Amino acid sequence: MAAQHATHSVPPRAHDSARIASGATLGDGCEIRADAVIGAHAHIGTGTIIGARSYVGRAVLVGKGCVIDHDAQLHEPALIEDSVQIGPSVVLANRAALALGGAPSPHGGGVDLDILHGIVVRSGAVIGAGAVCAAPLVIGRWAIIEPDAFVTTDVPDHAVVAGNPARQIGWVGRTRTPLINVDGDLWQCPATGESYRLTDGTMRLEP
Repeated sequence: MAAQHATHSVPPRAHDSARIASGATLGDGCEIRADAVIGAHAHIGTGTIIGARSYVGRAVLVGKGCVIDHDAQLHEPALIEDSVQIGPSVVLANRAALALGGAPSPHGGGVDLDILHGIVVRSGAVIGAGAVCAAPLVIGRWAIIEPDAFVTTDVPDHAVVAGNPARQIGWVGRTRTPLINVDGDLWQCPATGESYRLTDGTMRLEP
């Protein structure tokens, strides 16, 4: 059964070898590349690219303007907000799915959803190649997960984490430029001049 989508001025594009399950919805101008799998009732947002051989699980929601590189696995349940970049061979999964060692069928089966806890990736985050993120967790806005990191706990907005297990190694601004501490809890982006304040472990852009 073909994926459902409304009338678009720029229709979605799906490679002939992509597998798109019943009930999946594809936004304007999105692209599903060769051998990608989109699960039942998943949503792919406007302008988002799903790379070759990537897997998007059933009912996984992917926002607008995202880039999901080749061989990534986004297991259900997961919410990927707008403008997120996910590198090659990244795995976002609950611990039960990781234990299975493979993606469940896009048409059903696999792990019982009742035992799963999901992953939320907030807008602007970047997840580097080969990283593994094990639910339940939230990856904050503009956060960066370095390549090959193994993430098992929440990542704050603007944080940079690396290693196995992942540990925070710095802070970045909205341009993903490392922030510089200028005075106590006051930080600054050298690229934009924007000021940020760190309060109780939370980095916020100053008004």
